[in-house]
Amino acid sequence: MRHRYVTIAEDAPGYFELEIKRSRFLGVARGIVDEPTARQVIETERKQYPDARHHCSAFTYLPAGWEHGVQAVQHSNDDGEPSGTAGRPMLDVLLGSEMQNVCVIVTRYFGGIKLGTGGLVRAYSEAAQGAIAAAGRLEVKSAPVVSFDVAANRAAALESWLHSRNCKPLSVTWSNRVTFELAVEGCTQDELAASLAAQLGAPVTFGEAGIKVVRSRL
Repeated sequence: MRHRYVTIAEDAPGYFELEIKRSRFLGVARGIVDEPTARQVIETERKQYPDARHHCSAFTYLPAGWEHGVQAVQHSNDDGEPSGTAGRPMLDVLLGSEMQNVCVIVTRYFGGIKLGTGGLVRAYSEAAQGAIAAAGRLEVKSAPVVSFDVAANRAAALESWLHSRNCKPLSVTWSNRVTFELAVEGCTQDELAASLAAQLGAPVTFGEAGIKVVRSRL
């Protein structure tokens, strides 16, 4: 069973540029959700640099059912470079980062000097590694979620207290009473209930909200 993975935040792609013997390597790493979004990311880079000679790529993603151990889908493409010198090294870098749902593209402007097989592997690997390192990371977890409500005049102070404990509510719904949804992480439900009761000065009754996917910036 898989309970978490790390990916690239949608609003924080990574970019990296490398020049070797007049060849320019432009790397970008973006978060994806499936193969169509990976293909869209690759096509966007092709359109952005239409005069480049190569747009090599690698991606890996977890299909639906990842929480239950469904295997990742992986793909790489040398895009005209000698077989095994670009896409596969980039995929190896991506897998070594232990991230999922990520696509890396390295665009190459050929500088007129051949780099050789080893030189290409090093260049594409370094460009991919730099792009991944520059991206913002997002943790995706499958976690139990509970809900509870409090009086409206206690809600603002409770929300501020939760934030101060790095326990951002998944949702806050305002009505006559205010309903909070929280992921249960790093403690048991009983421990969470006791902590909330101590803060509110009254017992807290949880309603079960099931298992949900929780996303948080790292």
